[in-house]
Amino acid sequence: MSNLHTYEGFLNEAKLNEELKPLYDKYAKKVGWAMQTDDIHSTSGNVTGREKKYNIETKSTLYQNFYTKQDFDKDKITVPGDIPILYYGGGKDKESELWMKNKKINVDNLYNKRELLLLSGNKITFAETFGKYDWLPKTVFTKEDAVQGKVGFPVIAKIKDGHSGIGIEKFDSAKELEASKEKFDIFCQFIDFDREYRVVFCQSKIIAINERVPTIEDNKSIKTKKADEKISFTYVYQDLNKVDKKFMTELADICVDIKKDLDLNLWSLDVVKDKKGKLWVMETSSAMGLGSVKMCEVYKAIYEDFYGENLNEKFLEDIYKKYVVNGHKNYWPKYKKEILSSQWPMDYEKITDESVKDGYRYFFNIK
Repeated sequence: MSNLHTYEGFLNEAKLNEELKPLYDKYAKKVGWAMQTDDIHSTSGNVTGREKKYNIETKSTLYQNFYTKQDFDKDKITVPGDIPILYYGGGKDKESELWMKNKKINVDNLYNKRELLLLSGNKITFAETFGKYDWLPKTVFTKEDAVQGKVGFPVIAKIKDGHSGIGIEKFDSAKELEASKEKFDIFCQFIDFDREYRVVFCQSKIIAINERVPTIEDNKSIKTKKADEKISFTYVYQDLNKVDKKFMTELADICVDIKKDLDLNLWSLDVVKDKKGKLWVMETSSAMGLGSVKMCEVYKAIYEDFYGENLNEKFLEDIYKKYVVNGHKNYWPKYKKEILSSQWPMDYEKITDESVKDGYRYFFNIK
């Protein structure tokens, strides 16, 4: 009986694969992704073996992948001129420039232009460009100005190209800052915040909000860490239907301001909410980390934006079950405390159970 059940299961799976193949032929690999190398850690961060497996599978199943440093001089590798390309390929490096030229890249199809990567990825340039807005903390660029209290105390000191909290330290007084031997590039007004978020946009549309909850077992935060210490975050998906309207309105207004000087196509904002509920922008990114779950969201967003049509729901349901549900299955039990402490969390019981009817519609916020 057991063997019969297994055989029937095999036949059903084969039939399902046969039904899905035309959908994958039609809807998969219709978005390109250009990055510098094929190292999955460069786009997904420091991941576990299981996460790495799903990230590699999702990336290779959904996207046409191109590598600017590896392939810029390989004539046999061509890039279609009629598909959108998510560009993570680098800014000023020579290989990226040659890749663009040799492959005859249609720049109108790039989701993020090369020149904009430099502005979005450099904390100094970003602060200089957007210092005129009241959503950016006051910033100075020399230790001397910071010591003189030009942004007040406490002060947050940062290096220009840090990530995951590396290169960031809080100083409570001029004496503390003066005594520090660390080298910093910018010094910002300290914002006493309650919560912080990463907001992902395609053009001006919000496609995902994650609350960044510091991992409880690390017991570290921006307020207490040293410059060389890294912070581990739990990225908790927020239910967009529960998010406060004032929060969404403020985000929309900030997006309008940023797009005037930084017209990115696929990008993210890191924001914090202070004790009075006001939003402050910490930084922006045009090359955020993408795991298997976020790859599905980004693929859907770029496909629908570029082609002007919705992705087939049967196709969406399948990638949801394969990559979103499986991508979250270990996350939910491991970070349950962090998820339950979040402000507007999605129902993780629902998005880790592939048997839930229309779970994909809930996750992708399909009305």
